[in-house]
Amino acid sequence: MNKTIGIVILNYKTYSDTIRLTNDLLKFSIKDHFHIVIVDNESPNESFDELKKAFADNPYVDVVASGENGGYAKGNNVGLRFLERYSPDYALILNNDVWFDEPTLIKCIEQYEKLENVGIVSPMQLNTNKEIAYMGTLRCNTIIEDIISQSILLTKLRGKRKYESNTDNPSLMMVDIVPGCFILINFKLFKDLNYFDEDTFLFCEERFLFRKLNDRGYKNYLLLNEGYVHDHSLTINKEADAIRQKKMFTDGQIAFAKKYRRFPSLCTFALKVAFYLGCMEFYLINTLKNKKQ
Repeated sequence: MNKTIGIVILNYKTYSDTIRLTNDLLKFSIKDHFHIVIVDNESPNESFDELKKAFADNPYVDVVASGENGGYAKGNNVGLRFLERYSPDYALILNNDVWFDEPTLIKCIEQYEKLENVGIVSPMQLNTNKEIAYMGTLRCNTIIEDIISQSILLTKLRGKRKYESNTDNPSLMMVDIVPGCFILINFKLFKDLNYFDEDTFLFCEERFLFRKLNDRGYKNYLLLNEGYVHDHSLTINKEADAIRQKKMFTDGQIAFAKKYRRFPSLCTFALKVAFYLGCMEFYLINTLKNKKQ
C-alpha cells in the first residue's frame, strides 16, 4: 500500500480503551503508513498524562489536548487540523471502543481507490456478538422521520432496515449516513469541507457531513462483507443517562433543522414537542416494566 493514513482517536476519560485501540493499530504491518493523533477532550481525570506516558517518543503517535470539551465534532477537528502538518492521503476517524483487523482497513482503502465521486467508506458495524448493529441510514431522515424517532413505540413499528447491495457491486451499499465511529475519507476532500460541522455537541454530526458531501456530488458506501465491532457508546453510557442522551440527539436534530430544513422554526417547535412526548413515553414504559417485576 502506498497511501498514508492520518488517524484521529478522540478520548474522554476512558484512556485505557484509547491505549488498547492505539496499540492494536500499531501491530498492523502497514503502521509505517500511519500517523495517529489522540485528542484528549479535556478529560477531568488523568487521561492526558497517562496517554502522554503510554506513547512518549513513539514516532507514530501524537497526543494533544483539545483545550475544552466542545463535543465530538470540535474535538475531532482538533486532531484533523493537527494532521495537516503531515498531509496524509486519508483521514480515519475512530471511536476508542471499536475493534477491527488489518485486512478490513486495507479493503476499505482498496475499495475507496476504485470508486468514483466517493465521500466516505466504512465497514459494517457489528455489536459485541458479531451481529449487525446500527449502520447508518440509506437516506437522510426527513423531518417527519426525526419526529417519529422520538417515540420508542413508533420506531419499533417502523421495523429494522435491510442492509443489501443497491449498486452494481454486490459487496457495496450506497448510503447517506455513515456512523461516526469509523469514517474513512480522503483527507484533502475533508479539509476542503472544513472537516466536521461544529454546531453539534454529540450525535447527528454524520448527517451534517453527508449534507456537505452530497451538495458536492459525493456518495458514501458501506462494505457489506467487512465489519468492525463497536462496544456501543461505551463512553457516553458511562456519562449520560438515556434521557440526557435523548436530549443531545434532539439538539443535533434541531441544529440540522435550523441549518438545512425548510421552515426551521416550525421544525424546531415540532422536535421539542416530540422530545417531551417521547420522554413521557419513556417514563411510562419504565414504570410499567417496574410494576411487572
